[in-house]
Amino acid sequence: MARRSDIIGVSDATGSIFAHSSVPVTDVATPIPNGNMGNRKAITIFNYSNTNRVFIGGAGVTVANGYPLLPYQGLPFDLSSAAQIYGICETGKTADVRTLEIDNS
Repeated sequence: MARRSDIIGVSDATGSIFAHSSVPVTDVATPIPNGNMGNRKAITIFNYSNTNRVFIGGAGVTVANGYPLLPYQGLPFDLSSAAQIYGICETGKTADVRTLEIDNS
């Protein structure tokens, strides 16, 4: 199981609205989340799979060039809604990726 510091980041986000999602990521590059919060300040992405890795990056992410998220590992980002993160798994694999976004209000 992941340590608390692996999944929760310290952020100065002062928003008051949260959005959460669950996105199935397969061996095709998938937007995470599949719809961005309109005025997003920060997002945390968590690989909820207990066996499969997720590789994250831009629209052209591949297993070979993506940043790996191990099972039960997460990353926080100070990231506006203009930016989109994508994820991909190895061939034939699927992972449940969870997100938590906060607005900039």
